[in-house]
This record gives sequence, structure tokens and C-alpha cells, in this order.
Amino acid sequence: MEMKILKKEKNRFLGREEILIEVFSRISPTFEDIKKFVGKDESVVVVKKIIGNFGTYSFNAEVMVYESAEMRKNIEVVPRKIKKKLEEEAKKLEEAKKLEEAKKIEEEKKAEEAKKAEETKQEAKAE
Repeated sequence: MEMKILKKEKNRFLGREEILIEVFSRISPTFEDIKKFVGKDESVVVVKKIIGNFGTYSFNAEVMVYESAEMRKNIEVVPRKIKKKLEEEAKKLEEAKKLEEAKKIEEEKKAEEAKKAEETKQEAKAE
């Protein structure tokens, strides 16, 4: 797989670098292959699309490299389906944490009750 950069532009307004990469390969390159070629942290790299040129083994990939992960989060749009899925996962994690905390509280109460029971037994024996 051979890759070369065709165009590289700096977009200061959006805080990103826009890159057009040409890939020569017999199989379609993956988004991960393109991200590795760019060589930046994957949290700031977004591969917009990979387009195959009909009848050839060349592909064009549009890549956006943001200055920071926050800039990417503010500018990139997350589809509703994915956003909903992420929110559901976050709710499940919160519920799991609440259940764990409730279990810990119950265990502590049981331990305290057991201590009190032992103390009353020891007092009864002492008398």
C-alpha cells in the first residue's frame, strides 16, 4: 500500500488541517490505515471519506487533523443514532455504580450489626 499527500491546507478558522491523500492499493484502505499514515494522535484525526477511482487501484481519502480533541468535539457532528447509543451506555454505567455503592452500604450495615451482636454477647457473658 503506497500513500502520498496530494493537498494540505491549514484552516485556521476551524482549527484544523485538511489533507487529501492518494492511496495505491489492490484492496480498499481502512480508516485506521489512513490514520496511521497521518501519524497524529487518533483522537484528533478524522477521516471524512475514502473514495475509490473506478477502474484503477487508487483511492482518495479526505482527512481532517484538529489542533486538539476539544476542537474536534466542538466541530464534528455526531449522528443521532451514535449519540443515543453513547448516552445509553453512560446511563448503564451510572446505574452500575449506584448498585455497587448500595451493596457497599448494605455490607457496612451488616458488619456494624454483626459487631453490635458480638458486643452484646460479650457483655452478656461478662455479667
